[in-house]
Amino acid sequence: MKLYIIVFALLLAGIVSASAQEDRIETCKDNYRTLFGGEVLTGQGTDPEMMDILQKFIFGEVFTTGDLDLKQREMITCVTLATMQTLPQLKAHAGAVLNVGVTPVELREAMYLTAPFIGFPAAIKALRIIKQETAKPTVSATDNLVRLSKITVDVNRLDEYNAYLKEEIEASMRLEPGVLTLYATAEKNAPHKITILEIYADRAAYENHLKSPHFQKYKQGTLEMVKDLELVDTTPLIPGLKIK
Repeated sequence: MKLYIIVFALLLAGIVSASAQEDRIETCKDNYRTLFGGEVLTGQGTDPEMMDILQKFIFGEVFTTGDLDLKQREMITCVTLATMQTLPQLKAHAGAVLNVGVTPVELREAMYLTAPFIGFPAAIKALRIIKQETAKPTVSATDNLVRLSKITVDVNRLDEYNAYLKEEIEASMRLEPGVLTLYATAEKNAPHKITILEIYADRAAYENHLKSPHFQKYKQGTLEMVKDLELVDTTPLIPGLKIK
């Protein structure tokens, strides 16, 4: 009997381990996609297997530990790469850092602060690359895609639905710079009737959001819970107005 229990425990541990590994791989892909817009880490002249190892370690392990968000991690990464004068990698990250909410001004300020410690020649080289990579047109507020999602949920599965929704919104706001606002409300006297204010930087950001793993998990997980869905496209009366 004890042998069966041991075997079962080992099998269960293997299943949990495999599940955890799959979660880390999905997180890795999610982080990399958010930063660089692609699926696979590439490097000229680098062994593909080594690049796969690097991708899973950096974006699946290192970038998911502790309490730092992607913006903070990328700022630290850029400063470190400037210090080491690994300029090709700095070029890649100086472009990616914009995708997680860091502004060119913030990145330059980080280099100014670092210059006395890493040396002015290294800082000047880094600033030259940063200037080149951050000289990109910004998305205008008039390009924002704004809509209301009106959802009616099965009253018997409301708690389960809300858990899915909370996880999806938190992941979207944390990982997708193109998702500007996802603000969900429930009617006080009818909590199964939910309205979500959705604001995306542009249509491309919205379409990328639909492809994200966290949205797909929410969509597939709540299919049988949603009894009615109405999407209402809107026109902002004051484009770009911030929600305090």
